[in-house]
Amino acid sequence: MESSSMLEHFAEELRLARTDRGLSQAALAEALSYSGALVAKVETSERRPSLDFARRCDVVLAADGRFERIQRRISREIVVPWFRDWAGVEQETTALRWFEPLYVPGLVQTE
Repeated sequence: MESSSMLEHFAEELRLARTDRGLSQAALAEALSYSGALVAKVETSERRPSLDFARRCDVVLAADGRFERIQRRISREIVVPWFRDWAGVEQETTALRWFEPLYVPGLVQTE
């Protein structure tokens, strides 16, 4: 499956699991401690779910790690090839720092 279809797969599994439990989007959002708007966007494939979102879905919907597995595939496949190794590292970090001796970010530059 390509990443867009993996995103659609996550959305479909989320909708099915939510409706099987008899939950509305708002009720699921409250149980996940996320906004109803985010749940709606994930269910329509407008937003990519975060690892935290997927893990909470697994707990609330008793999915035994299914959402986390799909989310990890989405994350691996959606990034450019040179960044794939770093995508997993980035998800586990609390801070990111980089050093660029020849590049000044746009917000720091002056006219």
